[in-house]
Amino acid sequence: MSNPGTRFPDAQRWFGFRPDSYSPDICPEYSLAGRVRGTWRRLGIQNAYDQGRIEALAPRSFEETLPIEEIEAMEKGDKPSQVSGERLPVLEADEVEIARVICWALGKVPVIAVYARPLAESSGYSLRLVSEFSTKIYDYPATIPGPLSLGELIDLFDHAHFGDVKDPGVLLRYLKAQTHLGDEHSCGIIWFTAIRCLKAGLQMARLPKGIQVVSAFYPNLGLSYRLAFTAWVQDYQEAVRARRSQDSSSERHGSN
Repeated sequence: MSNPGTRFPDAQRWFGFRPDSYSPDICPEYSLAGRVRGTWRRLGIQNAYDQGRIEALAPRSFEETLPIEEIEAMEKGDKPSQVSGERLPVLEADEVEIARVICWALGKVPVIAVYARPLAESSGYSLRLVSEFSTKIYDYPATIPGPLSLGELIDLFDHAHFGDVKDPGVLLRYLKAQTHLGDEHSCGIIWFTAIRCLKAGLQMARLPKGIQVVSAFYPNLGLSYRLAFTAWVQDYQEAVRARRSQDSSSERHGSN
């Protein structure tokens, strides 16, 4: 995430936030729907809770995962995005999801998630970065000594990558080609997902809404990325205007 200090008045305090633990007991939001895999079912639970009608939801809403037959039937239906998150790996008994990335701009709205599991012999955690459709993710720490700070979690996202991407430099060159900027943008799994969304036809200006990063344990994680995406779009638009102005100036001088 490039140059955060220009967007956060107290960047050290903002990115230094660290939850006391990843225990569901200290996070009511997680206790509500944290083990539910489906994105739309999670939203339904949250909306019902906000409206005071949580008791009206069917038991199916709270199932951790749906039967594979039901998922496959939904994928073949007229709203395949309804299966978003349903194919994520199931959490182990003592494992929690600490963050997820929802790709609203892609057809089935695929999800990437970070799982943490307490280590028996210490106060640390083992980590799993997982995605739907069995895409493996590489280059992230297998264990951590304790909960990550917000900045450390963002750093993890910025350095992890998908196994089928052999050269992160390709992503960096694509970013530079799209933005006409320098090398300050990271090319981890979230920025790679941003590139996928742009290639799929997402308008640049809609990028901040096309990818949603959420966490019950890190309240400001989503805002951090919305601000980063917004700044990236603004930088791109400014660069395009500057280039057009330069081209126009060159054409006027050439005609004289």
